[in-house]
Amino acid sequence: MRREDCGSAYVSSWRGRTRLFVVFLLFHVQGYAQNLAVLYPEIREPYRQIFLSIADGVAVEHSGTTYKYSLKKTDAPEILDRWLAKNHIDSVIALGTRGLKAISTLPENMPKAVVIGGVIVHPGSHQLSGISLTPSPERLFVKLLQLQPKIRRVYVIYQPGLGDWLIELAMQAAHKHGIALVAKPTNDLSELAKTYRRVISVMEPKEDALWISHDGSRLDKSILKQVLEVAWQRKLITFSSSLADMKRGALFSLYPDNFAMGNRLAAMVQVVSKKPKEPAGIVPVSELLTAVNLRTADHLGLRFSRKQKRDFGMMYPPP
Repeated sequence: MRREDCGSAYVSSWRGRTRLFVVFLLFHVQGYAQNLAVLYPEIREPYRQIFLSIADGVAVEHSGTTYKYSLKKTDAPEILDRWLAKNHIDSVIALGTRGLKAISTLPENMPKAVVIGGVIVHPGSHQLSGISLTPSPERLFVKLLQLQPKIRRVYVIYQPGLGDWLIELAMQAAHKHGIALVAKPTNDLSELAKTYRRVISVMEPKEDALWISHDGSRLDKSILKQVLEVAWQRKLITFSSSLADMKRGALFSLYPDNFAMGNRLAAMVQVVSKKPKEPAGIVPVSELLTAVNLRTADHLGLRFSRKQKRDFGMMYPPP
């Protein structure tokens, strides 16, 4: 063989090995480029659009192929199983309570990574990875101090057991931001009402704030109404983990940025897929928008700049 032929053969072989190495490298670096399914409940609008927005956020972040599957109430588990197998699904993001129920029936051999989102879920109640719809205490406290920097104490009443994980995170966040968190555990409705009345009576305007936290169970409407009425009379700051409470008179609440939450769920699946037998756990949602009650703010003597108002996701009543 001529020398130039040897050189050509060498170059050709080198190029072939290089292409194989690049393919190998891309496969491992982008090993997340898999078939991902987003399961969402088939429900009426506008709630259906919320889940579709999360799914769109997932699809943009995911480097592989994203399939969407609407879960109907009447669907048998076998229908989903066949669909997952047909589309060679490697990972699943399940949204809502219907999604949570669906993944409990999945065969053990598929898929290898499962993440839950779009539902309030507690660590320990399920051996899962995912994002609970409970707003991050860290983000709540940051927003509170942005709106009223004079706050020194935050009171919160919670249900022990289910609410412990969130209070633990809140304690860490409060310490970080120089806030004293006064957490009051209550076990029943009667005790809850009495505790709220006691807390409201000792709070100091401008220095104290009441956090209406929801750990999965909604606060009784009659108790909430009384709390917000007294807070209004005494010009006390209240903020809530529920968007509905803002419209009832709480100064502000934080609610999920659904598209951004979908981005994060996709990133979480990537992490979980690397160690499918080690769940990443449940975390509160930190992709949040701000809803502010302007009437309550005006009553409290709070004034917001144009920039602050532009940053609000929602204002009530609309300006």
